[in-house]
Amino acid sequence: MALLTAVLLVGTAFAASASAAPSASNPLGTKNPAKGTPVKVGFITDGKNSQSDNSIDTPVANATAKWINQYQNGIGGHPIVLDRCVDLNDPSKATDCANQMIQDNVAAVVVGQDGVLENIWTPLHKAGIPLYIYGASNADVVADTQSTFVLLNGSATLLRLPAGAAKAAHKKKVTVVAIDVPAATSFFKGAAPAQYKAQGLDFKLVPVAAGTADMTPQMQQVTSDNPDGVVYVIGNDSFCIAAFNGLRAAGFKGIITTIPQCI
Repeated sequence: MALLTAVLLVGTAFAASASAAPSASNPLGTKNPAKGTPVKVGFITDGKNSQSDNSIDTPVANATAKWINQYQNGIGGHPIVLDRCVDLNDPSKATDCANQMIQDNVAAVVVGQDGVLENIWTPLHKAGIPLYIYGASNADVVADTQSTFVLLNGSATLLRLPAGAAKAAHKKKVTVVAIDVPAATSFFKGAAPAQYKAQGLDFKLVPVAAGTADMTPQMQQVTSDNPDGVVYVIGNDSFCIAAFNGLRAAGFKGIITTIPQCI
């Protein structure tokens, strides 16, 4: 997916040499293959599991690494070798994946999106291995200035977007409908209530279990509690679709905001 591509590209861009820009006749650009000794880059994904299906991560990561190796001179002339691990959105497996990266002595680790990110981050942070991720809401992960690189401005996405939409529409309440995994809910269970209050807004979190296909009952409650305010939906694509359908079925008349993955 585009998120993982962006993470992998940003993680290597600092060391990649310049190459000719793509054109209509040569969409991949001009080849500039890496010829040095390979460098191992960790790649952790939750893959396809009982709660979500991110199996597309693997072919996207493989294709991105191949393009960087063939057209962007790899990382400073060194071709990328991906060291893949699938955690199945399970905390213990995520920790195992992080330990695998440490044991394999990877140069860095990339993660697109993962519901158990904190379990990946903790061992890698202690080992000092750079971690490139699309976005995070956990306070410790976001605050790490030593070895964690977050592409997404979490404050803009999790606070300023929904709060700004509410203020622009003169609404007083923001309801967050979030997939019930730590990576999505930690900010909303921690700092969010005080920060929304400081914006003059009422705030409520509605966590919904991953894999819930019919959210009509939950969205009926959301609509009853906040019928014409702002609802902010955060989750993977299937979660967002179920939430949108539930809000429509419940007759929600307010403003729906969401994250880029759901658009």
